[in-house]
Amino acid sequence: MKKIVHEQGSILHVDAVQMLAHIPIDLKALNVDMMTLSGHKIEGPKGIGLLYKKSTIELEPIIHGGGQETHLRAGTESVIGIVGFEKALEVLSLKYDQKHKHLSELSKAFIHQLKEKMPFQLLGPEIGPNRIPGLLSLSIPDVVGLKIQFKLNQKHIYVSTGSACHTHEVGVSHVIEAIQAPYKEGIIRVSFGMDTVIEDIPYLVEQFYEAYDQLI
Repeated sequence: MKKIVHEQGSILHVDAVQMLAHIPIDLKALNVDMMTLSGHKIEGPKGIGLLYKKSTIELEPIIHGGGQETHLRAGTESVIGIVGFEKALEVLSLKYDQKHKHLSELSKAFIHQLKEKMPFQLLGPEIGPNRIPGLLSLSIPDVVGLKIQFKLNQKHIYVSTGSACHTHEVGVSHVIEAIQAPYKEGIIRVSFGMDTVIEDIPYLVEQFYEAYDQLI
């Protein structure tokens, strides 16, 4: 990808917001031109982000005025946000392996138990080294994802029907269209965190099945 982008005279910008939470990032090895990271994905403060760029990349500010951020963004920096983001990065670096193992175990248990209850297809790679742990997208036949989401919300189980970036959009995601998901209307996205424990999985599976059974 990088080679193709550079051959066309363009720069490669990577949105690594999800990647940062689960996979150590080696900027030298990746050799990307620009990369975006966010604090809230690693249990840091909301509203603080980071843009990495190579020194050879020149940017034009979209907010003019003061000389903050080396003249790239006028306005007082959020010191609290910056310090909080730095601390979150420090804590995260100490527990990548632990987090990866825990979230993978939760994902495997959930998928295994749900398969015994109801039909669905896991979108993307199987649980393993080629998949970010703890993030699952399910394609479920004969139901509408929003209806399952509503029923689960009533039980205080919060899932989504797609990316948080498109929460207010109605219709099938262009990503779901592109990957040719088999049941495009029945998409449910499940995210596990470090606060979730393996003992939670049977209850989650049972509530998923009840919601599905009531709708078919």
